[in-house]
Amino acid sequence: ILPMNYINVLKSLDLTGVSDEATFTAIRWPALPQ
Repeated sequence: ILPMNYINVLKSLDLTGVSDEATFTAIRWPALPQ
């Protein structure tokens, strides 16, 4: 489960093509600080 602040920040970027949470995680999570 991603923190809401991560989700909100990433939605502010370019997530128009990423509507599936698994795809979102696969694409974006490795680029986030842990």
